[in-house]
Amino acid sequence: MKMKILSLAGILILGSAVAFALQDAPKAAVPPALSQKDALKEIKSLYKAEYAKASKRSKAAIDAKRSLSRALFDAGFETKDDPAIAYTLLEESRRLATESADVGLALEALRVLVQRFDFNPQEMQLETFGRLASRVKSADDSWVLAQAVSKVIDETIERDDYDNAQKFVKIGVKIAPRSADKALTGAVVAQGKRVKLLGKLYSAVEKRLKKLEGPERDLELGRFYAFSKGDWKTGLPLIEKGDPGALGKLAAADAATERETVEEGAAVKLGDGWWEVAEKEKDDLVELNLKIRAGDWYELVVDELVPLEKAPITRRLTELRKMTKSAAPAKASYLKGLVVSLNFDQDSISGEGDQKTCKDRSGHGHNGDFSGGKIVRGKVGGALSLNGVGERVVIAHTDKLHLTRGSSVSMWFKPGKSIGRGLKDTQVLFSKGYVERDLSYALLFSDEGDGTMTGIFTKRQYVNTSQSNWPADKWNHVTLTLSEKDGDFTSRLYINGQLIDTDELGVDPEGTQSNISVGAMDTSGRRPFNGVVDELGVWDRPLTSGEVLSLYKDSSRGKSYCEAALR
Repeated sequence: MKMKILSLAGILILGSAVAFALQDAPKAAVPPALSQKDALKEIKSLYKAEYAKASKRSKAAIDAKRSLSRALFDAGFETKDDPAIAYTLLEESRRLATESADVGLALEALRVLVQRFDFNPQEMQLETFGRLASRVKSADDSWVLAQAVSKVIDETIERDDYDNAQKFVKIGVKIAPRSADKALTGAVVAQGKRVKLLGKLYSAVEKRLKKLEGPERDLELGRFYAFSKGDWKTGLPLIEKGDPGALGKLAAADAATERETVEEGAAVKLGDGWWEVAEKEKDDLVELNLKIRAGDWYELVVDELVPLEKAPITRRLTELRKMTKSAAPAKASYLKGLVVSLNFDQDSISGEGDQKTCKDRSGHGHNGDFSGGKIVRGKVGGALSLNGVGERVVIAHTDKLHLTRGSSVSMWFKPGKSIGRGLKDTQVLFSKGYVERDLSYALLFSDEGDGTMTGIFTKRQYVNTSQSNWPADKWNHVTLTLSEKDGDFTSRLYINGQLIDTDELGVDPEGTQSNISVGAMDTSGRRPFNGVVDELGVWDRPLTSGEVLSLYKDSSRGKSYCEAALR
């Protein structure tokens, strides 16, 4: 009897969301070659007709090969009790998907193989990436592949495997320009330069380590990881062990200080300490990394300092921006008060099958749980594509999301189909609660308003656009704010950085214990949005008009405020 062929929809909800990092779950040993051979024989017997169609040289054969690859992946994904069959099904799926240039499926099959079986994936990754790079044609496929390659480059750097990193860089610089994403291409090129430099430095460190023991060895390693590589988590404990003097004490203080609760004086002291160390260094890379570390501490508290204390730190931050060739502050003012930050990039996605989650980059733990949807190319990095039939992301309620005195929500959106006059059903981009009962606030395209963008608050209080034509596949940026002054509340709606409508609320906004829904009115999936969303942010304060404009301009240029929130 032929193996059951399952629907790929439930398994590949986020087929292009590739994460090659090894999981903590126990892994099975790779089956012996003989067992794989026997398993392949059985599989080819069960799928004899499908293999016959896929073996022909024609366009139809390519489609047949992709269809067979999907069927084998489905079967392999569900096979839990026979490692030889499961491994061979997934490996065959990967091979066929690679040959037929099905990028999403090839990467997903590779990911599942890495997660389930205990082996070094680099050879398989190199083969898969290399073959796909010679076959993919579209900009979108190239973008997905380049993102995956870039992720693996970072992983090889993390392991100090610079020889293999060079091999992945070679593939990355070949495929990234085809994506037509200048930021991604630039990032891959920068990765290549970093790999070359760190590889040279690491080789020199290895030679010196042969002559060192004890604390001296720890200090040498610590300096490389923290000062050269910028891996402070690894480097700080080694510096502390290796240097009993001032440098070791500074490293210990840095490692022990919590960024979320640090006091102004402590942050400034750490920043000053690393800046002074940097000034004594002769190596340009070391000096830069040290000053970046100092800047990280300064940025946490600079806005809270009195003018006399603030002035010298501001000068140092300005110097740092010149060194890093950054025209804007490392941490823009609009990041203050950010409590939800979802960028929908591939490296923020975790989980299997229907249990996928997008990490909250704000640091508050407001992760988004997926109910359908897939990761596609976005306005900045990746984005979430929703099909308009109930796919959504849900963010569980916490006290930090009980926003009744002031708030902001902002996101990019791109309709899958044109929205305008004659809209049959309301489409909701974002909702905290829902209209009939427990609404706090929402963003939607109203069927009552013939497709106008509407911000709605408690008791159906509205701010609206006059625009009612939203073309398909065109990105727009929307921000909704709520401010309070002397007990009076004002809502404002911005499109592409410009204030569109203002309204004085007649009824005070009510908080809600309901979860946040992205792409639907509520967690049941009512009134779904058909299109793509990206760079979702929620604040516990109203953004100013200037901050909204900066937010729009920065993200228009490819700067993710979600990523900036991590610094």
